[in-house]
Amino acid sequence: MYKLPEGSGVFIMPSGSDAEYIPLLIAQELNKGRKVTNIVTCNEEVGSGTVAASGGRFFSDIEPIPGFTTGAVKNGDPLVGLTEMVENVIGINARDNEGAVKSDIKDEISSILNE
Repeated sequence: MYKLPEGSGVFIMPSGSDAEYIPLLIAQELNKGRKVTNIVTCNEEVGSGTVAASGGRFFSDIEPIPGFTTGAVKNGDPLVGLTEMVENVIGINARDNEGAVKSDIKDEISSILNE
C-alpha cells in the first residue's frame, strides 16, 4: 500500500509514548553497551509518558501485558535492559516563555551534543 522499498519494516504502536521504546531497542542493538543521551524535541507538546519512555521507563501504572513483569509496575519504574543504557533524557521545548513557537532549535541541540 505504501510502496516501501524491499526490506523495509513497519512498527505499529498503540501510542507515541510506546513508540519511544523503538529507537532505544535499535540503539541497544547498535551501541553494544554504550550509553545514550535521548533528546525529546517539543517536550511539552507530546504525551505525558514520552520522557519516561524515552528513558527506558514505564510511563503508566497499568501493566501493558499482565504477567510480563514479576510485580506491580509504577510510572517511572525501569524497564530492565533499556533504562541502564540511557545516560540522560533531555527535553527541548517547542515554545519560548511567551508561548511562541521557536523557529530554530539547532543551537540548543548542538549545545547538548557538545557537552
